[in-house]
Amino acid sequence: MFAAPRFVNLVVIRSQDIDRAAAFYNAMGLLLGKHGHRTGPEHYSTEVGGFVFEIYPLGPGCRAMR
Repeated sequence: MFAAPRFVNLVVIRSQDIDRAAAFYNAMGLLLGKHGHRTGPEHYSTEVGGFVFEIYPLGPGCRAMR
């Protein structure tokens, strides 16, 4: 039987325009900063009280839901 986690600590979304998405969430009060690691794409991320929210670009061949 599946047991749901007690709380959500990570949400990752993907966007065709991560800068525009970050501006939207910044306007809602999430202070996102641009991050890059040795591998992988640049993305935005913030952590508030143990909760992590990230915005990554859509991968090749992926389409945005409308």
